[in-house]
Amino acid sequence: FSTKKAFIGKDAQCNFYNFDFGSSLNHSHVESKMIDSGASSNIKCIYFSNENQHFDLSYSTVHKAENTFSTIYARGVLDDYSNSIYRGLIKIEANAPNSNGYQKEDVLLVSENAKADSIPNLEIENNDVKCSHGATISHLDNEKMFYLMSRGINEKESAMIMIEGFLLGLIDNIDDELKRAITELIRNKIK
Repeated sequence: FSTKKAFIGKDAQCNFYNFDFGSSLNHSHVESKMIDSGASSNIKCIYFSNENQHFDLSYSTVHKAENTFSTIYARGVLDDYSNSIYRGLIKIEANAPNSNGYQKEDVLLVSENAKADSIPNLEIENNDVKCSHGATISHLDNEKMFYLMSRGINEKESAMIMIEGFLLGLIDNIDDELKRAITELIRNKIK
């Protein structure tokens, strides 16, 4: 169980990176409140569940002042009999004109038995804003797998290449040492 909250003041920026890989039951909540003009929040999450893991993920940004900006990006991979529930919320309050919010979750199902539920939400109380959300759930692309395997790469390594590209593309700008550690966690999850 983890909860992370930020209250972001005038012209300040908060960047959250949330990585979920372990535990049988995982509840993770990340929330940013932009409480003064010019505040911005960026939340990036990657997760990978396998076996019988259950991930309950909740991300929210609340725009309480004018001229604020937020993004929520989440990417997850589910294998075996694991499942996830993603709840995303961007709330723009009435006194927050000229605010901009965006959220996107992408899920890759590796197993036919894995299950993902996505619930992106917008609560907008002001007409002078830009706000959008989206969610996708897909499987490994058979044509891409065939292409990699026709080049002499075995099935497990082909899946690993695709999964790493899917997840790590979200965190290109993090420290190389941290990226290596996350890559190792991903590789340990792939059977």
